[in-house]
Parts: sequence; structure tokens; C-alpha cells
Amino acid sequence: MSRSPTKPLSIHDGPPSIPGRGSSKRALEDTEFALNKARDKFNKKLKTVKPKTSFDSQFWTEATEYAGLGISVSKLEFEKAVLSHVNDKKGTAEEFKNSDSARKYKER
Repeated sequence: MSRSPTKPLSIHDGPPSIPGRGSSKRALEDTEFALNKARDKFNKKLKTVKPKTSFDSQFWTEATEYAGLGISVSKLEFEKAVLSHVNDKKGTAEEFKNSDSARKYKER
């Protein structure tokens, strides 16, 4: 039941709803966790991307996986920046995506 802001609360309105934990804060925490995990994988993969004797197929496979992890890290950094922008009440996600601040993430 919705009530108008000027109508006094009565017992017939039912209990007030308690807002849950902010989904945007939870999304930011989840994104930060995923970003840290992706960065760890990215850094570990860097150690394996070294040519042994030549640039064989194993090297190129490792290099491709490394590049893919780099893309994942960049996307998660962008998502984190969007969520931080919204959580800090600086504007909407669309406003951030169209801003100059978002350009550095898009260039990656």
C-alpha cells in the first residue's frame, strides 16, 4: 500500500518497509572483488608469457590468454568507476559513461 507523504500513518497501512542493503553498494563490492581476482590472474599470467626458445604456439596461446585477462581487468575497472560515480551521488551511470573521465577507460 502506498500512502501520500501528508497522510498520517495508521495501523491499517501495515508495517513500514525496511530498505535492504543498497544494491549499488553490493554491486560495487562484488565488482571490487572480481577486479582484485582478475588482477591476480593477470599478474600470474604475465610470469608465464615468456618465449622459451622461440615464439612457438604455447607462447602465443599464453599471450592471447594474457591479453584477454587484460581486457577483463579494464572492463572491471570501468564498471567499478561507474558504480563509484553513482554511489558517490555524482550523477547517473549514463552521465559518467558520456563524461571525459570515462574516456580513459574507453581508450583502453
